[in-house]
Amino acid sequence: FTGTQVLNSVTGVFCDGACISPSFDVMMVFDSAGKLTSYESIVPASVRMGGNDGVMAWGTFQDPQSFGGLTHFVVGLPVPAGDLSNLAGTTGTYSLIGSTPLTDFSGQTVGQLTGASLAVNFGGSAVAGLNWTLTSGTSLSATMTGTGSGSNLLLGSCGASCLASAELALFGPNAVRAGMAYNFQDFVRNIDGMGAAAFAKK
Repeated sequence: FTGTQVLNSVTGVFCDGACISPSFDVMMVFDSAGKLTSYESIVPASVRMGGNDGVMAWGTFQDPQSFGGLTHFVVGLPVPAGDLSNLAGTTGTYSLIGSTPLTDFSGQTVGQLTGASLAVNFGGSAVAGLNWTLTSGTSLSATMTGTGSGSNLLLGSCGASCLASAELALFGPNAVRAGMAYNFQDFVRNIDGMGAAAFAKK
């Protein structure tokens, strides 16, 4: 993306706990190099782009209007309604193509998403698997499920005392891309993590 685009978005930010939400018809502005310069009424600071392929873009920024809180975002072209109708009853599998660093409530990096899988039964359910490596070297994994297509809340666990959730959105013609903002709470290690992931249909 370059210039001004009206896109769908999935974002995550810590706000008295993790807030993960989808947004539709968001006005975004990118410079000539494809870097985000405006997110609705927000002029973002410290933008770190993870990728931008013209169908979907992802990364992080700080919102000066919310005391500099770090926002993880994935934005993309809406899926045409006719495409979703045509896909109904089929299943799409997606592979991970990029992600943002795993950060805690203060915006500090606490790990990295090291692998992910996603399957969407269009008009039905979605299943995602995520794997992280913490900066301590500890590995975590989560399986999350949800219902619906388009934008979708996924819930699951990442261990006996670890909860995970994500908001999923599909992007582009025939839903060729997918993105999610996610978070997990590991009560044993006392870690809250948040990030965003970008997927391409296989």
